[in-house]
Amino acid sequence: MTPIVIPFATGPIRLFMGFACLFIAVFIFWWFTPKFITFLRQFRTVKASIAIAGAFIYALMFGFALIPTVIFVELVQNPKTVISEAGVFEDGTLLHEPTRIGWNEIQTVSCLTSRSGRVTSLSIRAMDGRKITLGNSGTAILGPTYDLLHERLGDGIVQRCRIPFRR
Repeated sequence: MTPIVIPFATGPIRLFMGFACLFIAVFIFWWFTPKFITFLRQFRTVKASIAIAGAFIYALMFGFALIPTVIFVELVQNPKTVISEAGVFEDGTLLHEPTRIGWNEIQTVSCLTSRSGRVTSLSIRAMDGRKITLGNSGTAILGPTYDLLHERLGDGIVQRCRIPFRR
């Protein structure tokens, strides 16, 4: 069996989303850093309740800047999922450790398709709760991957694909 390698994001998606995340993070930091420095200079001259509220607001703004920064780091690392004779392996990143699920450990495989019938997401769950999700809409490899999993594991484990938000 030739290993199937599925990246977290394709090149164009990484480029577009990387610039968008970087722009948002830089804009937020550019906007709130001078205000935060002014707040720190006046910290001792304000009431405790005002200081706590201000610290909470700046922590919240820092959190909003942290989200696109972490997404940017994930895009730069671009973890890959490899499906081979040994099973399914997902590279580790900043947010999660590497995950390996052997063929005999797979409990269920669920699938989502778009309205056009294209496979957009695969979720592979192990018996012990580990999970690997493949959801790269920029690649057409998920359809053949679903077929391979269905052929290898059968109907009892691989569920039929469903369309989300459909009654």
